[in-house]
Amino acid sequence: MSEIQSVVVTRRKWCKQCAINWLKENKFKTSFKNDDEEKYSTQYRYRQTDPKKYKSFTTKKILNGKILLIMGHK
Repeated sequence: MSEIQSVVVTRRKWCKQCAINWLKENKFKTSFKNDDEEKYSTQYRYRQTDPKKYKSFTTKKILNGKILLIMGHK
């Protein structure tokens, strides 16, 4: 079974508020306990679930690669 673990948005292509608006419109979380947004200088990363609960990950591109979905597999 796979789930969306994180949503990654490239900073070059999105402003922070545009990314947050898109996430809210599509019913994704915009914050996660203990996330360190400044850790990633080229992207905004919005964690949806804890990565520790997955064995492996794959990446799915959407919107012509403007958004990456990190898929966690149990």
